[in-house]
Parts: sequence; C-alpha cells; structure tokens
Amino acid sequence: MGTFLFVAAFALFAPASERFVGGLMGVRADVTLCMATQHATISLQGLPLGGRLQGTARFSGGEGSRVVVDEPLKSQLSRRFVSIASAELDRVNDRVYVVVRLPFLIGTQRIVLGRAEGDIDSPCELRL
Repeated sequence: MGTFLFVAAFALFAPASERFVGGLMGVRADVTLCMATQHATISLQGLPLGGRLQGTARFSGGEGSRVVVDEPLKSQLSRRFVSIASAELDRVNDRVYVVVRLPFLIGTQRIVLGRAEGDIDSPCELRL
C-alpha cells in the first residue's frame, strides 16, 4: 500500500515532462520522459544510424527499468541490430541510464543521459 501511495503522490507532484540528452559512439540521444503517462519520446541522430530515428517507448515501474519500444522505431533499430534492454531514472544524480545491445563485438553498452540545459517542464505530449 505504501509503494502505491508513493507512486501516486510522485505522479501528482512530478514535473510534467523531463528532457535528457547524451550520446555514445557518434550517436546523440535526446529523450523526453513523461512520468504521468509512462512514455518517452526518443530522437537518435548520428552517422552510425544513417541519419535520424525518432519514435516513442513505454516504460513501467514508475522510474523502473522495463522498456517497450513502439513501432516504427523498434523495427528501425532492429534493422540496425540494435535494441534497448533497459532504462533507469536516477533522481539523486539527475541522470537516465540506458542499456543498449549493439551489433558485432560491441555488445551491451550503457549510455548516460544528463538533464538537458535549460530544461523547462512542459505538459506531456507525444511529439515526433
């Protein structure tokens, strides 16, 4: 019961949306989280991806680690032999940690996303 109350209270008082940015191996990630609806808008850009990919994902457990990438982004990543294994919001350090599986011998990597400069809380919206 206590966990439910904490999650419900957090949803009421958490910022509407939060933006995090970072990168790994020439790919820049820009992610906007909406805790109220438990979805993320994702933009990935870089030469290793062949340009820009955009889409959405859903996550569960509040700030938890289970991520379900929505189509068409899921297929676009799959064609490049890339998948998102998990993500975790670290409120203490103001970071998002994303674990990705990359092709060939690169394997599993962890991307650290930091809060975007000048991040202004705005209403959650799905934008592509």
